[in-house]
Amino acid sequence: MSLISYASSPFKALSVPLEPCGHKAMANDFFRFHGGMLEGKTEMRLSRSRKELFLQVCCFEPAVIRIQKADESVFSNDHLEIFFGAMEPEPWLMQFVVGAGGGQWDNMGFSGRWKSVVKVEKGFWSADLVFPLSLLHMNNLSVGFNLCRYAKERNEFSTWCVLEVKFHEPENFGLLLLDDYSRVLFSETGVYPEKELSRTEFESAISSLRIPANALQCGPWVSNPASTEMTVSFQSAGCCGAFLEYRRIGSEQWTRRPFDCRNGILIRNRKTHILNLTGLHPGTAYQYRVCTLHPMTSQELISPAYEFTTLDAEKDSFSFSVVSDIHSKPEILNKLIEDEKTIQGDFLVTLGDLLSCACGTESYLKGILGTESQWCCRHGKPLVFVRGNHEQIGMFAGLYLDLLAHPSDKTYYSFCHSNVFFLALDAGNDKPDDPVGLFHNAEMLEEERNWLQNITKCDAYRSARWRIVMIHMPVVNSRYDSCAADSLLRLLPETDLILAGHIHRYFTIDPESNVCVFKRENSMSSIEHKPCRCLVVGNDTDTIIHLDVSESMIELNVRNYDGTFTDHLVVTPRI
Repeated sequence: MSLISYASSPFKALSVPLEPCGHKAMANDFFRFHGGMLEGKTEMRLSRSRKELFLQVCCFEPAVIRIQKADESVFSNDHLEIFFGAMEPEPWLMQFVVGAGGGQWDNMGFSGRWKSVVKVEKGFWSADLVFPLSLLHMNNLSVGFNLCRYAKERNEFSTWCVLEVKFHEPENFGLLLLDDYSRVLFSETGVYPEKELSRTEFESAISSLRIPANALQCGPWVSNPASTEMTVSFQSAGCCGAFLEYRRIGSEQWTRRPFDCRNGILIRNRKTHILNLTGLHPGTAYQYRVCTLHPMTSQELISPAYEFTTLDAEKDSFSFSVVSDIHSKPEILNKLIEDEKTIQGDFLVTLGDLLSCACGTESYLKGILGTESQWCCRHGKPLVFVRGNHEQIGMFAGLYLDLLAHPSDKTYYSFCHSNVFFLALDAGNDKPDDPVGLFHNAEMLEEERNWLQNITKCDAYRSARWRIVMIHMPVVNSRYDSCAADSLLRLLPETDLILAGHIHRYFTIDPESNVCVFKRENSMSSIEHKPCRCLVVGNDTDTIIHLDVSESMIELNVRNYDGTFTDHLVVTPRI
């Protein structure tokens, strides 16, 4: 369990439970803003009812108390600024100001919904404030809070929480707890303490669980390999700015590029960071590392250096591996890919249905990207992603385009390596488009067919020794999913090999027959129509396909989850 922190200062909290006896929480541990000895002491007491939060503040003043006149701003003389806000799960900020003369202001237009009464006495002034709890954005029985003060005569700014550069810093706010320390710790962590906690114990427990927002939550991983390009991605724990540094292995000088810089600023309000590197050298090994900036201090956190190698059209032979239909089972994925044959390959293909349903970013990170990014970092090999039908399921299906983006901004694309022209195709959903309009696969497939008609005319495609198609849904029957795939594959009669998944059974279709063979089950079925006269290999949920490609053949070895081999196949050139 970890809690995301944007703070640059020590964590503070104050419990304000519902107390029938009228008990008030008290704090006087204020600091002079930007350091130095604090001259004007401040004391606050808090309590609450079921509907309202009560805040009493006493401002001791050794000098003259400056009170604003009727025509002056509440900020012009002595005043208090009460802040509520947070950075997670969504950023928000409320500011309430009350002056020593009784003036009020807030940044939300809540006039009349909160109250304050001010009294000025000899040597101090006080304010009693009432806030409806319904105004505040509660999260796990707590709300971000800070109290700041300005004494004009001495030009002194003070604050309950230590701040970095300004009062408006929800990153450094403390917490007001609307229950006791033990219950709030349980709501934050799911673990109930063995004894009742004090304020100090609660602050210590939460502090031990906090990780900085600019820490790497997942990644980095490299994808979309090409001869002169590579995409580097990672997920930070919270929002932050980031840079990528890279260099050719053997070079001492790092090249530094921002992950996202637009219209004059470094974008710092994102957790997903993606940068497509261009202008690289073919068949060249590079080092890269990620540099993230702390949201408040801009202090850099630099990752270890990792490696990748660009693809090379001049390479004589190579190998790669294919997995599919993992459906959020990282333990199976890890066992499949952590073998010597996969590690020695030039890249790893995930052939769709990496998850069952897109239920937010975590479903991608914990379902598959955590495992594949670690593999990528350990072995310096890029990832290739082909979208499956399950990546279209769920409200967060659009995250596929955010987390696994291709530079073309499409879910279908091509690339070349050695003597092979690869086509990564997207056949869409396994059902027709719905009448509501959630799915527009018919439109996408039409665009994809137009793209294929152009791509098959290019020199790289025409001159390739081998043409390999990677598509999640194969053509095995007359149902909609097979028909969708057929509408693409029939445009590619010169294909040498089709790699697919989807049906959760290992199968092969021989180039010279219309029979689908399920070797693991010792069964077969006939196929009414076959779009391409080539070998079709369908991966299972617990198998991995290893491919060795040379000028004379493509050799396929299919390995089971338990390490045994299911099949051995060879593709030879067309006559």
